[in-house]
Amino acid sequence: MAISAPGLLSYSDVARYVTAYEDAGLAQGASPPRKLQLALAGVVAVCASDARRAAQSVSALGLADGARSDALFREEPLLLPRLIGAWPLFLWLATARALELWRPERHCSPLPMEERADHAAERLIAAAIQGDVALIGHGWFNRAIAQSLSRRGWRSSRRTFGSGPWSFIALHERKT
Repeated sequence: MAISAPGLLSYSDVARYVTAYEDAGLAQGASPPRKLQLALAGVVAVCASDARRAAQSVSALGLADGARSDALFREEPLLLPRLIGAWPLFLWLATARALELWRPERHCSPLPMEERADHAAERLIAAAIQGDVALIGHGWFNRAIAQSLSRRGWRSSRRTFGSGPWSFIALHERKT
């Protein structure tokens, strides 16, 4: 990540951080791990968020030729709670995501996250007819897409590597 937020942050500090994070790309010199590059060696299609860091990730992975960038795969907007005082960034982010789970009417996307994830899953399934597909996106929304794929019979393989930057999960369609 190209920016950091150390210490305790007020609401206005976090709001500035979120804006800066959305505008930031990858950290200078960031490069994907070899195991991710190997996992993506056989992909026939690449779908990506239209966020700057996703586009830079696609380039860093050497997948720019034929990659399709789309706002459909963009991370769900973060709606910050109006907490009083200064708190660590992780608390702000965890509280924001928890509130979104419990109060879905607060989502400011044109479609609720689950419906958007279903559309994204359908797009990935259609692309997977030709072979392996890579999705270069963001953690929170990628989890929603993975859940939608799971409801459609797709399962995680044993090739699952974390939830931080450059992490990935391999999914396959369960054969019936």
